Amino acid sequence: MQHITKQLAILLAGIVFGASASAQDYPNKPVKIVVSYAAGAAPDLVARILGERLTQTLGQPFVVDNRPGAAGVVGGGLAARAAPDGYTLLIGDTSTLLLAPLVIKNLPYEPLKVFKPIAMTASLPYLLASSAKGSNIKSIQDLIREAKANPGKLNYGSPGFGSNHHIIMEAFAAEAGIQLTHIPYGPQLNPALIAGDIPIALTSLATLAGAASNGSVHLLGVTTPTRFAMIPNVPAINEVLKGFEFTSEQGVVAPAGVPNEIIDKLSSAIKAALEHPDVVARFKTLNITPTYLNAAGYAENLRVNSLRFGRAVKIAKVEPS
Repeated sequence: MQHITKQLAILLAGIVFGASASAQDYPNKPVKIVVSYAAGAAPDLVARILGERLTQTLGQPFVVDNRPGAAGVVGGGLAARAAPDGYTLLIGDTSTLLLAPLVIKNLPYEPLKVFKPIAMTASLPYLLASSAKGSNIKSIQDLIREAKANPGKLNYGSPGFGSNHHIIMEAFAAEAGIQLTHIPYGPQLNPALIAGDIPIALTSLATLAGAASNGSVHLLGVTTPTRFAMIPNVPAINEVLKGFEFTSEQGVVAPAGVPNEIIDKLSSAIKAALEHPDVVARFKTLNITPTYLNAAGYAENLRVNSLRFGRAVKIAKVEPS
């Protein structure tokens, strides 16, 4: 018995030592950061800025791999199937981590089970905007007034069915007592809005700032509880529809099974990156707020928000498809 116990102790010590050695050596080859959106979208911009900084601090390339499609399922599925060794990461957001299992039938993976949170990285408001071409909608009140006068005839665009933008807009319509028609535009959402092909869209300031500054679009409202400091003249939707609050949050996750030592190393490196003056400045130019939570904090944040968006899906009466 003593001999068996001694062997077991040696085996366990070897496992612990192996994990520690792996973490100390990590990374020793390039790391892929999967982004479930096209280049130029807010998650892509965050990934590229962080990737550059992590490359400098950890000594290996952190390479962005854009895999847009199916409300984040293409990129999410790729990351979910990856080896749990820390060399494939995913920029997670509300759509890929929380909404996909609520709106997509037979999703081949459960995001909160197959992914392990590493760190929250950024937060920003969703932005309700209207096209300046062929639209007289310049405020939330204008939008509600026109939609009530023409039930179901006013179109709005989103990145796709089941996206966070889609669910939030359906919840907005339900709360406002109006009927809107959803048009999924994918990566062409912002160009379509600017061109006047779609009158209304829920998007982000990070990708629409230029159009807002030159008057191509009207900024109607933000979804954060209060006005966003970077655009203080734009009201919060909460000022018109009390209690209507959603914040776009992004973070980094990895396939479940990645050793905790690697998770902790990455989380610490991400925290340092988000505090670096260059990263802070670049985020500011994109109207994105660096927002760090460690692995445990991010996991709790995802748990709470999964309940909030679950309620939003019910309010919006969106059935899985």
